[in-house]
Amino acid sequence: MCRKILLLLMLIIIAVSCGENNTDAEGEANGYFNSGIRATESGDFEQAIENFTKAIELESEFAEAYYARGVVKVLLMEYESAIEDFDRAIEIKPDYADAYNNRGTTKNILDDFNGAKTDLNKAIELFDKNNPELAVAYNNRGFVESNTGDFKNALADYDEAIRLKPKYAEAYNNRGITRQKLNMSFSMIESDYFMAIILEPEFADAYFNRGLFYYNNGKFTKAEADMKQVLTLNPNYAPAKKCFELLQNNGENK
Repeated sequence: MCRKILLLLMLIIIAVSCGENNTDAEGEANGYFNSGIRATESGDFEQAIENFTKAIELESEFAEAYYARGVVKVLLMEYESAIEDFDRAIEIKPDYADAYNNRGTTKNILDDFNGAKTDLNKAIELFDKNNPELAVAYNNRGFVESNTGDFKNALADYDEAIRLKPKYAEAYNNRGITRQKLNMSFSMIESDYFMAIILEPEFADAYFNRGLFYYNNGKFTKAEADMKQVLTLNPNYAPAKKCFELLQNNGENK
């Protein structure tokens, strides 16, 4: 999710900066808002929240500022407070698809799966069909459906996400997991992980999932190579470290 957040914030800054005939208060609020965007991009999340809050104090109906502050709170794992900001953004701007999308994703983190799916259904309804974030909403809904064991609908949503955005590494990775749950063919599952890695060569989760898939299918040499790559990308990836050590021990005991 977090890889999508900065893109959404950049889209907001373009929209807000293009306004004309702003009042002094609106202009000052936009200035704080844009400073919040820059702080977010530089990783200074506390400063970002301070700037978005100042923008809201100047313009209480500034939906984008509430939304952006909610996004940063998600990055800080302040999920309940983030949802409150998304609530307010939607109250001000009822057709705010991005806010529904991110509120749904945040509710999923909090295990509110029914609320998450309702929000993601609304986001899918509201997004323009040519908006690239529509694919993200389908992917997010698929993830919620996977979490509730609804793998057939999850698969359909990942298919649609990939149809809309053919170079969507996360959707390929998620579809690979779902195809495993549905006991689909080895080649179909492997091809999804392969595509995820081709599209995003530093996608540690995809290497890990493929490595685990290989391990469960007795492809221990391939599994070990994937786990080694995960640890090259992220030495602190604990599940991969455990699997890699297990594979090495098995090799030594042969």
